[in-house]
Amino acid sequence: MSDWGSFVDEGPSQAVPRMPERPPEPAAPPYVPPAADDGWGVFADGPEVSGASAAPAPVGPPVPAPGVAVPSPEAVASLLTEGEHLWAYVDGGGAAHLGSGCALTVVQEDGGGDGFTGWRPVVVVDPAALTVRPVPLALADPPVGAATSVSALYRDPEPPTAPVPDRAAAFPAGRGPDLDALLAAAVAEEREKAAAGVRREREEAAAALQQERDRLRAGADEAARQAQGYAESQIRAAQDAARQGVQEAQQSAWQWQQRAQAAEAEVVRLDTELQRGGWRRWRSGGSR
Repeated sequence: MSDWGSFVDEGPSQAVPRMPERPPEPAAPPYVPPAADDGWGVFADGPEVSGASAAPAPVGPPVPAPGVAVPSPEAVASLLTEGEHLWAYVDGGGAAHLGSGCALTVVQEDGGGDGFTGWRPVVVVDPAALTVRPVPLALADPPVGAATSVSALYRDPEPPTAPVPDRAAAFPAGRGPDLDALLAAAVAEEREKAAAGVRREREEAAAALQQERDRLRAGADEAARQAQGYAESQIRAAQDAARQGVQEAQQSAWQWQQRAQAAEAEVVRLDTELQRGGWRRWRSGGSR
């Protein structure tokens, strides 16, 4: 038999190799919680935790960095408001300090204190007097069922489900689409598209031709109006010139008529004078 193992009813030839036995693992050391000193503070009468004594309280109030001055109480009081929550270093008695090193006065509600020395939240009672009241610390563990566990609080109420893969169905043999009908439909669609394109081009060409005709008609109408206006102006000018010529001719005829009348009157006058003076007899005697 090998070192791997064998079945109860197997022969020597059917033996299954048996895995060598592993040495037992050493037991894990018991869990030891950390010490109580976490840098925030300790209680004056803190009990031992897992065999370790309570850590000593932090030494002294906070000290600003070198070269940084502690702000004045007036400056700190001007920045505080009543009811404001702050973090302060409390020495377990009636004194406290802010991180800047400014001193505060602690007022306890019950007249005493819980003996905690270290950093803790406080409430501003009187900003002008720099008076604060420590916020009570929760020292006891909450009862079972009083709160929701973290795992239950952040558990997904609807766990994700794997989606069903989308697979294409098998092609039905002998029941496929009619390729001739598909081809005829595609050809008809292309023909319809081509016909629509031709109709659109014709409509655009007809619209452009109509616009050109309208433009030429408008140009011809404008030219006709201009020609008619020019002809009318020439006719008016000719009429004015003819009227002026008629007036001048009438004036000239009147002047000639006046001259003829004057000449005729002159002839009558001379004839009268000749008749009076015997010019006719003298002329008759002298001619013989």
